[in-house]
Amino acid sequence: MPEQLIVVGLVGRYVRLEPLMRTHVDALVEACQVERTTYGFTQIPEDRAGMEHYVDDLLRDWQAGNVVPFAQLDVASERAVGVTRFMTLRYRDEGELPFAVEIGGTWLGAGAQRTGINGEAKFLLMRHAFEPGA
Repeated sequence: MPEQLIVVGLVGRYVRLEPLMRTHVDALVEACQVERTTYGFTQIPEDRAGMEHYVDDLLRDWQAGNVVPFAQLDVASERAVGVTRFMTLRYRDEGELPFAVEIGGTWLGAGAQRTGINGEAKFLLMRHAFEPGA
């Protein structure tokens, strides 16, 4: 992973964001199996093989400097319950940090929806974007 795109220490009351890794696959498969009706606008893998492919694609995009993907972990259970990312990174010069990003590509398992996790995750990402190291 590009050194400048490794982001750690984003922890709130409800959610901890950690760099997405293949070790999150099993928990993410479990999270997305419960209730899928809210995924109308987001394509979420339906099985382990699909989730492995999904995570591998995000990690390749991370290596290329195109995204910064995070697993969203429920602080109470310490389980991965979804994914979010910095995306559409814009650079002025190669090798520098991006000057602009979007936040998106987010999904949460049904049990984590409407719990405060999503709002807090967005707050942590925005704070990091505007106050790196905060």
